Amino acid sequence: GFPREMGALPALPPRPPSVLCYKLVARKGGRFFSIYDGTTEYQLGQLVEQPARPGHHGGYYVYRTAQQALDAKFPANSALKDAAKALLLVEAGDPCYEYQGGKVACSAITPIEIVLRRVKKAAWKV
Repeated sequence: GFPREMGALPALPPRPPSVLCYKLVARKGGRFFSIYDGTTEYQLGQLVEQPARPGHHGGYYVYRTAQQALDAKFPANSALKDAAKALLLVEAGDPCYEYQGGKVACSAITPIEIVLRRVKKAAWKV
């Protein structure tokens, strides 16, 4: 073993608790994309990162509840606003900025589960 005078190794800092949120995404051919930009792809278990800053600058927009995500409104110029939709459960990573209506901009998200593979058109608005 190790000599005793080395002592114990320092403990790793505790991992911050993950925040589970919901994200409405476009569904094309069994794959999931950003409704807004049409190019960012979301895959289960795969982390995506983009720094979020206050004032709606950057990051990935997610919602605290499934219903808030389903009620999300998207800008008229959103690339895939007319595409089929799906609802994903995501693990959100800091830094995050919370806005009204349960909207949260996070610097990193990892999709972990498909909550609804098909979201009916009546459930979301542009």
